Amino acid sequence: MTEKRAEADPPSETKTDAASGGNPHDLFVGEIKQAFAQLGPAGEEAAMTAAQQLIQQGIEQGKPKWQREFLLKQLNLKFGAVSESVAARVNAADEAELEKLAGGVLTAATIDELFADE
Repeated sequence: MTEKRAEADPPSETKTDAASGGNPHDLFVGEIKQAFAQLGPAGEEAAMTAAQQLIQQGIEQGKPKWQREFLLKQLNLKFGAVSESVAARVNAADEAELEKLAGGVLTAATIDELFADE
């Protein structure tokens, strides 16, 4: 006699359905929302607040990275390929320096002029 084995659902990150448009991320978000709903109104609110805080924290942590990437793209477009030393200066810049450089790239005639005030 052969045993019939039950097939398990694939892991959630690979599931797709018509409602999510085939995007595994959307399905995962739906599963999280369902789990939150099971916590009741107070639990759902607390869980959503925690999730929003984690999302905001991720955005804040990623902000300097995309600012650096965008500034390097601007420098490449305006002045041509930037040297490794310029890229290193941009990558070492703190948030205040990045803001200053982002504004300065619009008015600087040369890359040396942009970094002259530092």
